Amino acid sequence: MKVEFKLSKFLKYLGHDIDLNELIDTLFLLKVELENLDEEEDKIEFEITPDRVDLLSIRNLVKLVQNYYQWKRKEPNLTVHDSDYAINVKPAVIPIRPYIAGAVIKNIMIGEEDLIEMINLQENLHASLARNRVKASIGLYVFDLIKFPLIYDAKPPNEISFEPLGFNRVMTGRGILEQHPTGIKYAHILDGLDKYPIFYDSAGNVLSMPPIINSNYLGAVQPDEHNPQNLFVEVTGTKKDVMLNTLKLIVMDAVERGGEVYQVQINYPDGSEKPLDLSPQPKSLSIKSIHSYLGEPISNKQIKDFLTRMGYRDISIKGDTVTLKAPADRLDLLHEVDLIEDIIICYGYNNIVPELPKLLTKSSTLPYRYLIDRIREFFAGLGYVEVLNYLLTDRKILSDLMNKPAEPHYRLLNSKLVHYSDLRPELLPLLLNFLSKNLKNPYPQKIFEVGEVVIPDKKAYNRNRQLINLAAATIGENVNLNKIKSELDIFFRLLGKKVKYKAISHPSYLEGRVFSIYADRKKIGLFGEIHPQVILNFKLKQPIVALELQLVQQFPEIEFYV
Repeated sequence: MKVEFKLSKFLKYLGHDIDLNELIDTLFLLKVELENLDEEEDKIEFEITPDRVDLLSIRNLVKLVQNYYQWKRKEPNLTVHDSDYAINVKPAVIPIRPYIAGAVIKNIMIGEEDLIEMINLQENLHASLARNRVKASIGLYVFDLIKFPLIYDAKPPNEISFEPLGFNRVMTGRGILEQHPTGIKYAHILDGLDKYPIFYDSAGNVLSMPPIINSNYLGAVQPDEHNPQNLFVEVTGTKKDVMLNTLKLIVMDAVERGGEVYQVQINYPDGSEKPLDLSPQPKSLSIKSIHSYLGEPISNKQIKDFLTRMGYRDISIKGDTVTLKAPADRLDLLHEVDLIEDIIICYGYNNIVPELPKLLTKSSTLPYRYLIDRIREFFAGLGYVEVLNYLLTDRKILSDLMNKPAEPHYRLLNSKLVHYSDLRPELLPLLLNFLSKNLKNPYPQKIFEVGEVVIPDKKAYNRNRQLINLAAATIGENVNLNKIKSELDIFFRLLGKKVKYKAISHPSYLEGRVFSIYADRKKIGLFGEIHPQVILNFKLKQPIVALELQLVQQFPEIEFYV
């Protein structure tokens, strides 16, 4: 993700004079790549890797550099003070958006630039970790105007009315989704719901309608260059871990700005909790693993030094085990390998001494790749155009549009996009979908693909088989089975394989016009004329003949001469 900061502010926060080119090179080593630099406009833009969402905060980016150079810096106070602030969660909101957490931030200086930085962090977290507010959404409020305890509830949209942020008139919940720019943008999250989440205080003043918009009264935080302020931050969500991590990142940024943190108790219908935890994470790793991944031995002193420079504290080494404490907002630390990567970054990739492998091997092309290349040449010679589709597709394409149940395949549990949620077990549905995107091109159209498919296999060590399939399709007024059969006959003659065709029934093809293909008593594919209903499902209007074959795995011994 790209983040943009004011160059002068970034350099000011560092607190040390440093050559700009050296700073850019150092950040590159730390996995923060310069995207754009405009000194005249006082702008600097970086590309932040998806795993380091903590670096979306300019304060954390500054901390990264300061720790690396071991510059003196004022460590923030991570104490979460206890309090009697509370949020009462009503049963009506549980089926809709069940989780909420919050924190009170006191005595924090918020100038105009600070407010811009905090809002940018909020929106960057929305776009990345929070999946565009679906999994989590953040609200910042003027604490001094709020009367605790707060109530998190759900109500019919027409019973919700308040003045949304940026507007000077009262609107209903439905009106916000239909007329407010932010409401229109995120209306799909609440689409089809009879009730919308609503967040208000004991005086009845609305804080927000999560995850859409804050109120204009309590949610309009104003900058003040001279006096410290008190804020209330809240995060709601559908995924509790994402919601809590999002709150942690926002609060850690506020702590780096000098704020004092106060706990907020969440009273759910089935129990209460105080979820905010900024305490460092205990981690451990093996010295043997460090030497193994690095490929070179380094001393315990170097290990401690490198880990300290990467922001870790309370580092202890006993025998083969290194224990340490990592910042609470380092959400990327899932395995000891992540810690070892930080050690290697500090060691310096350029300092690793290259050496030739003890076993010298000669590279060569795998035999089956020659077969794949020849297949491509053959079909290209017949006038087909090669296409390359994604390995991920939509179940609707594999099943509903093909007029049949989908072949056994794997489906992603955490897909970002509905259209890229399933690993394809066959190629033909994607070819038909490709044709549906080319309606304005002249006919006939002849396309083919030689590509990978993934088939579930419980007996395989990784529970799947990755096969190379060939599929081809021709669409046009005058296409017929005889033409594609004659092409197949030439194709198999060149392969040196005798094949037999057997009539079968298949819901994606016209009855009586679809055939299985057998070679050496193995079923290797099928070809036929696509069923009219399938053609209409893909919004196509002309006849289609198509084929799909498994060749590479079935006949690894084939030598193809064209």
